[in-house]
Amino acid sequence: MVEKEIIDDIKKLAESLLENSYNQIEVEKIINQIHVHFQEITKITGFDFNIEHLAAVPTEKGKALGLNYAAQCLLDYKRTTRFLKAIVYAIRDKQKVYPNELINVFYAGCGPYAPFVTLVAYFFDPREVQFSLLEIINPTVKELD
Repeated sequence: MVEKEIIDDIKKLAESLLENSYNQIEVEKIINQIHVHFQEITKITGFDFNIEHLAAVPTEKGKALGLNYAAQCLLDYKRTTRFLKAIVYAIRDKQKVYPNELINVFYAGCGPYAPFVTLVAYFFDPREVQFSLLEIINPTVKELD
């Protein structure tokens, strides 16, 4: 099980990221620390040389990113910050439109870290917002312990 301290730190970092989204130096520092925590939790660094983490996954309609490349998406600092803010804003906007109703968020292609859920879920009560994730199965990857 993941240590409570790591989870608490990720929550604080996510909050700090939203508060400091206009300070690029701070944003990079925060996201790098979040990335370190995700690496610890998933054992996927985004930079290892395991072929199963590098290879694209063939699909019926093309190829899906390999785990390393999907994990590295988090390190696109501006993209991560904008998406994070947009998801929080969108959920809060829907809560205004549909007060006292359960908001369902569907996140397809979440990658190994599912950052736009793992970083925002704690802002919302599970009775208010529920998340569903969809990710491709990479048959070459062993299950994480």
